[in-house]
Amino acid sequence: MRDVLARGIRRDGFEVITSANWNGAMTVTGNLSVLAGTMYDAGLIITGNATGTFLVDNGATYTTAKTATAWFPTNFTTITLNPTSTFNYIGAASFIIPTTPPTTYHNLGIPGGTSVTTYIKTLASNTTIQANMTMPLYNTLADGSKIVTVNGNIANTSTTGHTGAGKILFTGGSAIHTLTGTGPYANMELDDAKRRLADERDRD
Repeated sequence: MRDVLARGIRRDGFEVITSANWNGAMTVTGNLSVLAGTMYDAGLIITGNATGTFLVDNGATYTTAKTATAWFPTNFTTITLNPTSTFNYIGAASFIIPTTPPTTYHNLGIPGGTSVTTYIKTLASNTTIQANMTMPLYNTLADGSKIVTVNGNIANTSTTGHTGAGKILFTGGSAIHTLTGTGPYANMELDDAKRRLADERDRD
């Protein structure tokens, strides 16, 4: 398959897939661009190439159900997660969130647990979230003694929440950071010009 635009429009030289789900492995010999909506890999391998680009554009979402490498489409040497994009790790298992590809996300979600099993997602390296992070019910974010830098807000509805000897560092934001949900945290630090953290968890 040549260049692919998920939920995109036809452009010269591009093939278009109108559905962002599929039932088998995919090979892309050009670029893979998620321009809008959500692209879900269903836990299947997407094979890219060294000269192509993997792009998740503004407002678009890429969701992986994988529980082991390769997390991103493989072989792309250029990976771009644009501002306001979202990346979700929803694999139904406990696993280590990788050091590569990027350890900088705009919005990051770690759903995937069930009422029967709580899954632990462990960081392998310091990670930056330029906007917001979501920690749903039945998932644990284990920081692995690393630093999670959050420029925006956190929605934490997990019963186990954040654990580890590292910390969540709120810094670099353009507005007051907001916490929602009732999930717990291990270590937390606020260090930016706003110097304000709004805890909305006990408000109606």
